Formats: sequence, C-alpha cells, structure tokens
Amino acid sequence: MNLVKFNFMNQNNFNKNILYNKNKPPIFLIILTLIIALLCITPALYLLFRSFEIAGGNLVSIILTKNVFLVFFRTISIIFLVSVVSCIVAVFSAWVIEKTDIPFKKVLTLGLILPLVIPSFILATTVVELYSPRGQLQKFLSIFGVDRLPEIYGLPGATFVLVIMTYPYVFLIVRGALRRLDPQLLEASRSLGYGSYKTFFFITIPLLRPAIAAGTLLAALYTLSDYGGMALLRYNTFTVNIMTLYDASINRSLPSILSLLLVFFALFFIFIEYFTRGKGVFHRSTSGSEKIAKPLETGALKWALVLILFLIILLSLITPIGVLFYWLIRGLINGNDLLPLLNPVLNSLYVAFLASFFTVLTALPVAIFITRYKHKLNNFIEFASYIGFGLPGIVVALSLVFLSINLFFPLYQSIWLLIFSYIVLFIPASIGSIRASVLQVNPRLEDAAYSLGKTPIMVILRVTLPLIMPGILSGGIIVFLLTLKELPATLILSPIGYDTLSTTIWGAATEAFFTRTGGASLILILIAGIPMAFMTLKSTRYNIQK
Repeated sequence: MNLVKFNFMNQNNFNKNILYNKNKPPIFLIILTLIIALLCITPALYLLFRSFEIAGGNLVSIILTKNVFLVFFRTISIIFLVSVVSCIVAVFSAWVIEKTDIPFKKVLTLGLILPLVIPSFILATTVVELYSPRGQLQKFLSIFGVDRLPEIYGLPGATFVLVIMTYPYVFLIVRGALRRLDPQLLEASRSLGYGSYKTFFFITIPLLRPAIAAGTLLAALYTLSDYGGMALLRYNTFTVNIMTLYDASINRSLPSILSLLLVFFALFFIFIEYFTRGKGVFHRSTSGSEKIAKPLETGALKWALVLILFLIILLSLITPIGVLFYWLIRGLINGNDLLPLLNPVLNSLYVAFLASFFTVLTALPVAIFITRYKHKLNNFIEFASYIGFGLPGIVVALSLVFLSINLFFPLYQSIWLLIFSYIVLFIPASIGSIRASVLQVNPRLEDAAYSLGKTPIMVILRVTLPLIMPGILSGGIIVFLLTLKELPATLILSPIGYDTLSTTIWGAATEAFFTRTGGASLILILIAGIPMAFMTLKSTRYNIQK
C-alpha cells in the first residue's frame, strides 16, 4: 500500500513539472506583460496615427526641412556630448571609489549620487544665477578686472547641467558592475605583467562594457526627454521645440511629427545598447563567500584623487544648494512665507507614492518575464517598455489627453491619468532595478522549487520575490524621485488647481522670481534626498542596470 502511495506521489509531482515547465512562461504572465507593453506604447501609437492622419503623403517632405535638420543636429550634438562626458566622469569616479584606497568613501559616494535629486530646471536656475555674464561669479571676478564671462546660455550651459543630471545614473551602474567583477581576473592580469593602468584599460573597461552601455542609454534618453533645463538655458532641442509649438497652439501637425522622431531616437538608442550589452551571466555559480579585491594603493595621488572627486561634488551639489539657501534667506528677509508650500508638498508626496507603488507593481512581471524566460515576445516587450523613457513628458501627456477625451472621458483631468503617465515614463527605471536583482538570483533556487512541484506563481511569490526585494525597493525609490522631478506631464495632466512642488518652482522660475524658488526647491531636494541617502548608505548592492 505504501509503495503504491509513493509511486502515486512521484507521478503527481512528475505531472506538475510537465504542466509547469520552468523554461516556458505561464500563460497569465504572457498575457499580463503583453498588456503592459501595449499600454506603454500607447503614446507612440498615437503619435504614429496622428502624424499620418495630419501629414498624409506629405510626411517625408515635412520632415526633410532645414529647421528640422537644424533641431536634429542640435539634439544629436548635446546627446553625444552629455553621454561622453557623463561616462568619463562616472567611470573615473566609480573606479576611484571602488578600486583605490582613498579615504571618506561613504561620504564621497553620497555626494556623487545626490545630484540625482535636483531637477534640471532647478539646477539651470542656479547655473544662470552663478555663471551668467551678470551672475554672482562675474560680480566677484570684476574685482580682479574680469569684464565679462563667456555666455552660459545655449550648448555650454545645457551640456553642463545635463552632465550633472546624468552622470550619477552611470556612476551607480558602473559602481555596481565593478563590485561584481571577479578579483581573480584582475590579479591574473597583474601576474602577467600588466600594470594598474593597463589592467584598467584592457581588462576592466572591456568587462564594464555592458554597464557603460546601460548607463549611456539612460544618459542619452534623459537628455533626449529633458525640457526644463534646456528651456531655461535656451537650447532648442526636439523636446523644447515640441513644447513651444504646443504652447503656441499654432500648428499641431509638426509637433506630432517631431514627437514621432523622438520615438525613433529612443528605439535607436535602445537597439544599440541591447547589442552592446551582450548576453552575460551575472550570478555567481560557485559556492562560498566572494573574494574581496585588495584596494589599489595610490600613494601620493591619494589626496589628489579625493580633491578631484570633491570638485565634482562642489560643482554638482554643494554650489547649487548654496545658491538655493541664499535665495531662501533673501526671500524670508523680503517677507516670503513658506506656509503656502504646504499644499504643494502634500500633493507631491501623494502622487509620488502612488506612482512609485503602481509603477513597481507594473514593472515586476515585465522584469521577471524578460529575464527568466526565453520567448518570442521578449524583444517586443522589452523595447515597448523602454519607449516611454525616451519620450518627453509633454508627448506622453498630450497623447493621454487625446485618448481620455475620445475614449475614456471619466479619466480626463483626474489624478489617475497623471499616475498612468508616470508609469509610462518611469517603468524603464523600475524594470532596470528589478531586472538587476533577478539576474543575481541563482536559477537553481527556482529550479529546486519547480522540482518540488510548485506552480510558477508560487515560485515567484515564495522564492523569487523575497530575494529580489532590494531591487524592488530601489526601483520604487527611483520612481519616487523621478516623479517629484517630472515637470511637463505634471503641468499638462494635473487636475485644475492641483499644484505640486515642481509646478510651483517652474511658475516662479519662468517669471525670473528666483528668490521664490529657494524654499520650494530645498524642500523638494530634502524629500528626495532622504530616501536616496538612506539607500546609498545602507545598500551594498545598489544598482539600476537595465
């Protein structure tokens, strides 16, 4: 009787393993991720539909104009400059932090990451205040006979601001990749006669190629979609051009077509990064603790390296915050009251928490699907999910306005339409964080659960989910920060009278009332900075790699 029972149980487990093939995604996961992908490309599909509807057979002739080529060249120029400079700054900083024996590593790491919490439009106002021909630096240098500083508006100022905004993304990704490098590879290189610098350029950099590609993608897409900093520094890219044309309400066909070009830009960058990244294995296949590499002894260069990192932090974090404190004090002296900021603060926290929760909830099945299963829909779902990060908020917002008015009118002018725009815009960042954690989970742990007859949903809930919780929390924090900083979508989709910190700051900045922005800007930076600082100091494996 016991033998029969034993055989029956084995047969039952065998049938379950056939039913729940670990290499084949469950039907519910395929359907769910496909729906999410289709929702993510809704703005792009709208642009395609509107462009052909408006332009008809004249689409090519509209695109091939002198003005469009000029905007195209300006956009490509700043994307190239920002991507290259941010990668150089980030790779150098990450290598110094992770591989050398410099002191104050935690403080320097925090200082290098915290510029993420400063929105580009806030940073642009401080740059104008400091470095413009009539700025504070010019007033100081006039004592020494300097008549006029070079023009900060245009490409130089926009590049400076966007490099500060994007290098922390690359730094986080490269820093995480450096931590995962096998020290034995570097030791083998040195044993073959390679010095520290040859090892860095011929061994470390090639191994960091996927991380550098992922960071460059984020830098390029952020630059492509930025509006606030570009507009304040008067650098006319596709995004600024689109917003200007929409605000003027003169010709709605050209903005739609220019927005469609941005979709192709985003796809192009994602395509390049996808093939540059390659197919790597990121989890450890051996047991035992990881061997920690011995830091490189820098000798007399130690304090020079610390000084270079401090100068980066001075330019990107300390100086802008100092300007904001100056404005705050000046505003309080002139009678500005901080109490009216209470409502925008509460509104910002509310939408940021909602956006963070629902974006992570949406990104989780996508990250698991594209990482753990080989399916013919993988490439489509991955590309579709990442389109939103390459679209400016104005494009996503206006496409959702059109769709809500024509198909889902109850959602028009509602907070939920605003939340959905945040999901479309920021799901790539959340997917990247969760995906990095999934890649670090050894598949053998999930295989063991399948061998015990567990269903796919049980494996995800009981095995995968607890192990990737740090990545989920990191993804949530990243979306929280991005939501606080988002400007165009918030301006367009917020219900009437629903002011947030970003819209309050923008309203004062566009009227050149910079002193009024000090209090709101510092509150926004404080709200965003606390979770970022906590995540940086407590997490030893923080990574946002796509």
